[in-house]
Amino acid sequence: MMRIGAYGEVMLRLTPPEYRTLEQTHSLRMDFTGTGVNILGNLAHFNLSASLLTKVPKNRLGDAAKANLQTYGIKTEFIGQVHNHIGSYFAEVGFGARPTYVTYQNRRGSSFGVSGPATYPIAEYLETIDLLHICG
Repeated sequence: MMRIGAYGEVMLRLTPPEYRTLEQTHSLRMDFTGTGVNILGNLAHFNLSASLLTKVPKNRLGDAAKANLQTYGIKTEFIGQVHNHIGSYFAEVGFGARPTYVTYQNRRGSSFGVSGPATYPIAEYLETIDLLHICG
């Protein structure tokens, strides 16, 4: 079986329901996403081994992110938990002539953003995969 890996940021996407804008809602849907998450989740759906190398917060948001990725079939043993923040964005889904608006926040201060290469077990991770996708 092909073992696919990805290195990239896990982000928290917050989306108003029913094509509403931020001004029109009091609730948001929460999803964990990112380029690597999207790619690996789709590959895992086709029964390929998929694992992610990243950092998420060492708190309940990080726990939720890891649990969510596992539901997609993504292996999480190389997801470290450090610091307190996750990169996030608000996605206001377009409707009719109104385009989709995306507002990013806190990417530089996220657990992924402040973790340098020396904090990752890169050599060990590369031993567990056949192909690596670098994103972010």
